[in-house]
Amino acid sequence: MSFAASVGGQDLLEDRRSISAIAYQLIIIGEATKRLSRDFRDRHGAVNWRSIAGTRDVLVHDFQNLDVVVLWRTATRHVPMLALAVSRILDPL
Repeated sequence: MSFAASVGGQDLLEDRRSISAIAYQLIIIGEATKRLSRDFRDRHGAVNWRSIAGTRDVLVHDFQNLDVVVLWRTATRHVPMLALAVSRILDPL
């Protein structure tokens, strides 16, 4: 989610399009996580799949209470770490 890194602080608080775009991308990640097999998730337990799916649920069902700072932090800190973890999982394949 490299576009998230280009928006931050006060700019993000005032940019509803970026908030919506970042939230939507996190929803997609969460939805994809929910579609992974239990076996796959169990074999790669270092990734907190449950938290990723839970983030999706919060974004979909409680969007009006969204904390934009948490959203930005998730996109700029947690998603890059997830991308690295997924890359390591997929490299041997």
